[in-house]
Amino acid sequence: LVDDLYEDVDPAETLETWTREEDLEKALQAAANRKDTESVKYAVAQRIRFLNLQAKQIYAMDDGLLEFANLRVLSLDHNRFEALDFSCLPPKLQMLSAYACDVSRMLFPPAAVDNVLPQLQILWLGCNNFTHLPLDLAAVCPRLASLDLSFSHICSLSAAFPALRSLPDLKHFSLCGSPVALMPHY
Repeated sequence: LVDDLYEDVDPAETLETWTREEDLEKALQAAANRKDTESVKYAVAQRIRFLNLQAKQIYAMDDGLLEFANLRVLSLDHNRFEALDFSCLPPKLQMLSAYACDVSRMLFPPAAVDNVLPQLQILWLGCNNFTHLPLDLAAVCPRLASLDLSFSHICSLSAAFPALRSLPDLKHFSLCGSPVALMPHY
């Protein structure tokens, strides 16, 4: 019955309100059947602000995410990729969650490129395999206010603090459940 409600609706106009996978498939199929396919694909990509790709068996990141120019929130939780590639993320992104993805490293663009994600404020990367925090993090995400690395493999505060010193807006930082949390005065 719910599917009938959207039968005559332009998918580009309603996609941002759809959350079920079958609705997304329906919208993309409708867009593919139109004569102006490129403009519909562009319109769909431009309208998406929240993208939930949890547990979709994603094994790698590519620059296809850059097509979602107005994306603000991206959830990649419970996928399996070794590296989190920041150069593949849209610049207007404000929140990124990649919990339990087996990520062990962060990839950044060349050092000459600063402010890749100038609006990113929330970065949730708990339950991954990080052993340290990259020094380049502040250059790539200068407005970071919340960083969650809980249940990671960080064993010492010296593996995290150098990168944290360059994040002036940081208000929340968590290493709960990590080996370093067992140290005195954590």
